[in-house]
This record gives sequence, C-alpha cells and structure tokens, in this order.
Amino acid sequence: MANIYDYVRAVALVVGFLAVLWRDRKVWMKVDACVCMFYVVALIVFPGKYIRMQTTITTPDEFHIFIAQNVGFMLLSVVMLWYLLGNSRDETFVGAFLIGRIVALAICDVTIIYGYLQYDKLSDKGLWFDLLGLVLHLITAIVQYVRTRPVMGRREPKGAVTVIMHIQFLLQIFSGLFLLAFPKMFFKPLKNVPIDEVHMQYTRIIGAMALGFGFMTWYSPAFRSNEDKISFNIVGCLLPVIEVAVVGLSFLTGCLTNMEIWKMMSVQITMILPLLVVVLLKRAEKGHDSVDRVTTGGYYTRSKSN
Repeated sequence: MANIYDYVRAVALVVGFLAVLWRDRKVWMKVDACVCMFYVVALIVFPGKYIRMQTTITTPDEFHIFIAQNVGFMLLSVVMLWYLLGNSRDETFVGAFLIGRIVALAICDVTIIYGYLQYDKLSDKGLWFDLLGLVLHLITAIVQYVRTRPVMGRREPKGAVTVIMHIQFLLQIFSGLFLLAFPKMFFKPLKNVPIDEVHMQYTRIIGAMALGFGFMTWYSPAFRSNEDKISFNIVGCLLPVIEVAVVGLSFLTGCLTNMEIWKMMSVQITMILPLLVVVLLKRAEKGHDSVDRVTTGGYYTRSKSN
C-alpha cells in the first residue's frame, strides 16, 4: 500500500521532468544527470534501504547488496557519459548516446513491468518510483532525439581501432542478451548464492544497460573527434575497474569465496579492449605511432539506414 510520501515523490518526478521536457538539451542533460545521481547514491551508498523500499524483503542479504551496487555503478557510468557529452560538439556522439539510452530504458521498463507481474518479492509501491522514473526518462530522451534530430556520422576509419570497437559491440550485445535471457546463469559461478526474484530482476536491468552501451559502441567508430573516442573508451575502462572494487569489497565482507572472486574477476578482462583503443589513439596523437598504424587512411561508409 502506497503512503503519502510515495504520491509526493511521484508528483515531484512528473513535475520536474515536464518542466525541462521542451528546454534545450544542456538544461535537460543537467536535470537528467541529477536524477540519475539520486539513484546512483541510493543504490551504491544505501543499497539495503533502497531494496527494502522497493521490494517486500525486510532484511536484504549480502548478495542483494552486491547486485544492487552493480546496478548503481552501471548508472554511474551513464552519469560520466553525460558529463563527457556536455563537452562534445559531435552530433554522432550525442545521437549515439540518445539511441543507446532509449534502447536501455525501453528494455528496463518492460523488464520492470514483467518483474512486478511475475514476482511476489517486488512490491507494488516500487512502481511509484522505479517504473515512473524510467518511463519519464524514456519519454524525455525520445523528445530530445526528435527535437534535435542529430546527424549521425556515416564514415568509419579503416584500421585497428574500428575493428576493436566492433568486437566491443559484439561482446556488449551478447552479454546484454545473455543476462536478459538467462539471469540465473550470471550467478552460476557463485555456488552459495540463494537466487531469488530480486537477483534476477536486477541482473536483467544490468543486461538492458549493457545493450544500451552496445548501441553506443556501434556508432563510436564514426565519432568525428578522436578525443570523444578516447573519452568514451575511458568510461569503458573505468566500469570494469569499479566492478573489480565491488567484487573485492564483497570478498572482504565474506560475500564471495576466493574461487568465486577469481571467476568474477576473469570476466573483467574485456576492459583490455577499450584500454587498447585509448592507448592506440593516444600514441597516434603524440606521434609515437603514425596514424597509418591506427587507421589505414581509408573509410568504411555506413548505409543511411544505419
């Protein structure tokens, strides 16, 4: 049963988003980033309280905390991209972010609706904040995309950097689809985890966000500025580093065993790919490598449908 606080925060969300719906992109970005940071702080700093508010679980265990913090750090990477986006003039970067965000939010909305219809541990009162907030984020992202209609770049430099980014795209799409379809498999390496509905729900949300990043990565080779490519891949490097920190913290709290730690750490080896992109582009900028070793000097041209 929802109380007056739930209604107040629901109305505040609606009023806040409507106030910036038709504002220019920079104003909308700042408001959206602030709302995202609210979720980030709640999920990372107060994961137990957040889970108690949004579910029927009164005493979240360490595994609930672990998966909730993972969602929080994924959202933190979105906020970091917001900051980078505000300093970019590349419409391909802007358009890629909006498309990725729309994809991720749409899947998150469907996932949350499915979860609340399917699982008993996800309380009705959670709909007043989780689903409402995500729907408003989705509507405003669509409005901004329609209003600005960013012209997406259709030329990708041939060479090692583009190939690595395409591999990243495939890995992110595969991992996103895998987490959405088989959320229980995420916990397969963890023998002692009592998997419940909350674990599966949050795992699917992580999968939805991975798909959003995948769509951004698909367009990233066409970013006009190497600086934007470097910034985007730095975020791609930071996310696994943060994940390693979360896994390490889980070990200290006794949530994971030594073997489980190594299994979880092995997944983070994918951070080598964005790190390699950053190194290649930085060396080319400083003249240590000729540009021809990073790109062949030619371009792939996307079709207009892409």
